[in-house]
Amino acid sequence: MTCARCGNPAVAGAGHCLNCGAVLAGASQIPDLRKAPLGRRYLAALGAGLLVYLCTLYRFQTYAERNRAGPGVAVAFAGLMLMAGFAVTLGTPHRRYFIATVALAGAMIGHVFVIFLDCQIDPTNHNLFPFELVFLAILSAPVYAGAGAAHLVDWLRQRRFRG
Repeated sequence: MTCARCGNPAVAGAGHCLNCGAVLAGASQIPDLRKAPLGRRYLAALGAGLLVYLCTLYRFQTYAERNRAGPGVAVAFAGLMLMAGFAVTLGTPHRRYFIATVALAGAMIGHVFVIFLDCQIDPTNHNLFPFELVFLAILSAPVYAGAGAAHLVDWLRQRRFRG
């Protein structure tokens, strides 16, 4: 086998040319993640957003207990959403930011469900719920930074293996 770039006939070693380091034809080093179904990623993103919400902002507490929580809980939520955005979009060649939006939607669905439960106890608990949803969307915005970081990692990985 010879290298298409440098023409070196002595080529060996994990699909790369020993002379110039180019990737050999037929020796793909990067798995083709485009063939993976996106439905699983959507479900994972929805579940990740819901889980992050339930474990940080809701934590199975009463409405009064949640109102006394300090700003550290909101910072933890934002940080976990950043990590969730990175985890569910890493290796995705397309629709990366839509997957991040699905994670944000998971957090929103969790919050709407909690509002429904809280209003069964006291209908005046969430009288400004549209503003709560806006605040939650702002807190969830780091999910897009996580998707951007995953995009950068994928770009650097692809560039490294191109030769």
